Amino acid sequence: QKQKFRQVMSLLLENMTNPENITSRLTDLSMFHLRMGVQLSYYNEFGVCLIGALKEVDEENWCDELETAWRAAYT
Repeated sequence: QKQKFRQVMSLLLENMTNPENITSRLTDLSMFHLRMGVQLSYYNEFGVCLIGALKEVDEENWCDELETAWRAAYT
């Protein structure tokens, strides 16, 4: 799981300015998780934790604009 998570995060970071490059991959990933029983509430909770972790790891560079961008990317 860790390796898959890293791959997806790398994919997101590499394509932040070109979301059309990853739309189908993220849709497939979402559908997979739905089939595995992941509920929407889990997704929302994970998003809060993910953005909080990113903020903590990059505290020195974190700003409102960056947080807004990550929230937009996650939704």
